[in-house]
Amino acid sequence: MMKPEIAVQSDKTCHVCQSPDMQVIGEFSSLAQVTSDCRPWKRGGQLGICLSCGFVQKITDDAFLRDCEAIYRSYEVYYQAGGEEQKVFDQSRGLSMSRSESILAQLLKENKLPFSGTLLDVGCGNGNLLKSFSKHCPQWSLSGLEFDEKNRNAVEAIAHVDQFYSCDLSKVPASFDLISMIHCLEHISDPRRFLLLVKEKLNRDGMVLIEIPDYTQNPFDLVIADHCTHFDVCAIRQLLEQCGFEPVLVSTEFVSKEITVLARVNDEVKETTRMTSVQDSQRRLSEAIAWLIENIACATRIADHEELGIFGTSIAGVWLYNEIPERVSFFVDEDEARIGRSFLERKVYHPRKLPNQGQVFIPLPHKIAGGIAARLNIYGDRFIIPPPL
Repeated sequence: MMKPEIAVQSDKTCHVCQSPDMQVIGEFSSLAQVTSDCRPWKRGGQLGICLSCGFVQKITDDAFLRDCEAIYRSYEVYYQAGGEEQKVFDQSRGLSMSRSESILAQLLKENKLPFSGTLLDVGCGNGNLLKSFSKHCPQWSLSGLEFDEKNRNAVEAIAHVDQFYSCDLSKVPASFDLISMIHCLEHISDPRRFLLLVKEKLNRDGMVLIEIPDYTQNPFDLVIADHCTHFDVCAIRQLLEQCGFEPVLVSTEFVSKEITVLARVNDEVKETTRMTSVQDSQRRLSEAIAWLIENIACATRIADHEELGIFGTSIAGVWLYNEIPERVSFFVDEDEARIGRSFLERKVYHPRKLPNQGQVFIPLPHKIAGGIAARLNIYGDRFIIPPPL
C-alpha cells in the first residue's frame, strides 16, 4: 500500500478540481470508521461532495492528515491471514484466488498486455502483484515502489524483480511500459497531479493499470478512514481523459465491487466522459449512507434475540463490528488462511462448522450477499442479508 502524497489543502476545498464549493455530509461523522488494513477506527470523519466536479471525497484537513499518519505508522497489510493477499471469490461455487491473480489472469485472457516489458508497481506492499507477474509474465522486468523499507527484502526476493524503490514517484530514476496502482489511487489526495506524474514516468505508448473500489457498488468504501477519493466508473474515466490517458479497458467484472482500468498514454485523447449530475451524485451518496445505517439496524435486530455472527473479516465485517462491538459473538469466513484464528478477540468459523447457536449477518451488497446465503444455506438457514441499496 502506497502512503498517500497528501498536499495540504485549504479547509473544505475539492482535492480534485480545487473548487471551494464543497458540501459536507453531516450525518457521516456519526458513523464508525475502519482503516484500509481492516482495523477499527474512530468516528468523526468528514465526507463531502464537490458541487463543481461531483467527486465524492474526504475533507483532507489537518485532522484527516493526522489520522492518516497514525494509521500508516502501524500499517499491516492482510494481517488477518498472516500477510496472504485477500481472496476473490466466485460466489456461485465458493472458489477463490488472490485479487492480483484474478486481475492478471483476465488481462492475459483478453490479450491486453504485451509479451514483455517493464513494470513499476506503485504501492507494491509485500509484492502480491509482482509475484503474479513473475509467475505468469516471466519476460517482464519488474520493479516495486513503497513509502518505506519494510518490505524490501520480501520484494527483492521475487524472481524478475530488478529494483525496489522507497521514495516519491517523482524521484524514481527510470521510465516504464506499465505502471500499476492496485488500491493506491483512492489514497492520493491530489489524484490529477499524481496521474500526470505517472504519465511522465511512462514510455511512449505506456499504460497504467488501476484497481479501485466502486463506492456505488460497495458503500463500505465510504467508511474507510484513509481513503481520500471515492470513485465510480464515470469519475475515473473522466479523470483519466483529463490527464491525457485513453481508457483501453474499464470493467466492474474483474473483481466484485471494484473497478479495473487499463489506460494508454494519448495526449490527443478527447474528453468524452461526462460525470453524472451533482444532483444524481448527491442522491446516490445519500442512499449509500442510509444503506450503511440500515446494515447496523439489521445486525442489531438479530443481536436483540440471539447470538450474532458477522460474515467476513475484511472492511465490511470490521466496520460493522466497530459499530456494535458488544453485540458481536463470532466471525465467519471462507478464506482458509483466516479460519480458526482469533480476530478482534472473536473466533473465526467456517460456514460448515458454525456454533450451535446464533445467526450470521452478511454485510455485503444485497445481490452478492444473497448469492452467498443461497449457497451456504446447505449448512442451515442461518444467514441473513441486508436490503437492496
